[in-house]
Amino acid sequence: MNADHHFNLSRQLYFIIGIPVQAIISLTSIPGQFLDSVQKRFWTIEDLIDQNYQLRQQLVREKQRLRNMNTLELENLRLRKLMQMDLIQPTHQSLLARVTHVDSGPFQQHIVIDRGGQDGIYIGQPVLDSEGVVGQISKIGSGQSTVLLITDASHAMLVRNGRTGDLYLAEGDGHQLKLRYVPPRNDMREGDVMLTTGLDETYPPDHLVGKVSQLISLPGRDFLEADIAVSSSTHRSRELLLLWPSASQDTEPEDES
Repeated sequence: MNADHHFNLSRQLYFIIGIPVQAIISLTSIPGQFLDSVQKRFWTIEDLIDQNYQLRQQLVREKQRLRNMNTLELENLRLRKLMQMDLIQPTHQSLLARVTHVDSGPFQQHIVIDRGGQDGIYIGQPVLDSEGVVGQISKIGSGQSTVLLITDASHAMLVRNGRTGDLYLAEGDGHQLKLRYVPPRNDMREGDVMLTTGLDETYPPDHLVGKVSQLISLPGRDFLEADIAVSSSTHRSRELLLLWPSASQDTEPEDES
């Protein structure tokens, strides 16, 4: 103690002893620091995984919402087309129907709608979509009915060339309509628009049926054939419009009698 008091030995010893002691303290703290860094890293990874999962969920919800909005937009567009089509002839009573089943094959072309006898529909009632004529009611149930498409092989209808006014009988062939007896002297061209005539007591006049897609000349025959590409979506439609005869049509037989 006397020597330390006169020569200040303790400070030199503290300095010499402090170097290895500090090294030992640093070495002993390394495992703790390593564990802390590993733990923080795992926490960071878990947080990133959780955030990624939440973002994925949000992305899925937003995509679903966008699809729903696109679906609603398309449905509103179809409905607006249907209502605009109905305004062309406001004297006709109409009713909106939805397609519930499609029975489309090479031999029959039918669809089922969610309207039936309780809605006042009748056999032979015309059915249209936003693009044109679809078909007519062939069977009626209490809450649903069957529509015979104009492309069915058993269906036939009178059509009028919108450019020339000539009348033809259009028959379904399972895919489109055919005009089997077209006189060569008639002025028919590809692209001519075919409309309903109103003379068959089924379809009201001046509704779009289709366009002439091809004229066919068969050897040894005096008539031409024409293929008609149907304008309506037929079995692809989701909303359809049922039409009733106008009041003037209903009262005509009574006035004549």
